[in-house]
Amino acid sequence: MLHKRRNKIVSNVRKIVYRNNLRGIKSKRLIRNFCENVDMVYFGAVDQYQDDHKMVKGLTASTHHHDDDYAVGTIDEYDVRFVNRIDSHEDVNSRLHTHTWLIYEVQLKNNIDIPHIFIGADHDNHSAYARLFNANPALQAIPASNIDDYGIDFNSRYRIYTKSTNFIAVQEIITSEIANTLAAHFWPFSLEIVDGYVYIYADNKKISNDLLESMLRNILWLVDKLDKN
Repeated sequence: MLHKRRNKIVSNVRKIVYRNNLRGIKSKRLIRNFCENVDMVYFGAVDQYQDDHKMVKGLTASTHHHDDDYAVGTIDEYDVRFVNRIDSHEDVNSRLHTHTWLIYEVQLKNNIDIPHIFIGADHDNHSAYARLFNANPALQAIPASNIDDYGIDFNSRYRIYTKSTNFIAVQEIITSEIANTLAAHFWPFSLEIVDGYVYIYADNKKISNDLLESMLRNILWLVDKLDKN
């Protein structure tokens, strides 16, 4: 049963990748040019099983995702990876849901032990991040009443998920200053902090230079703030 389900998902991902390859030449060129302009090395499509590269992990990684437009570089002394990821998952009613993500992954320099945090844009259809919650059932949303000082803009746009035992620690890590900036400049992107890496996600968004630049600028600001706190 599991084998048949995986084959169904892989087949669906391949069909979508094929259609995207036919329609996405302009987007690939845009991403490649942007990466080269910020001194990232662009590799194009990579296979998690056959190609020698460091895979972008985080909540969207699976055994059957497809990675396009993979790029790596060092920016502002931070190791940065970028990928355009496609994947499908099957819900409890055996319906397939397909998602694409633009993802930046940046490694923190400070080895402070930051717990697993997911900061989800409240507009998001959480089926895009179902794998995170399925794999981490202990993640819970911090009640809005606990983070009143984050302000109405943040609390109307974002939810913060972590283990309940980490609520207080996370409120010390995500300061009011950071929360205010997230609300003003990061929305509608979602964020994840796990295992010393920070991820910024744009789910099913139209690719543009402004989008790529905004994601990169924002994640570099965030990792710098987290390293200094």
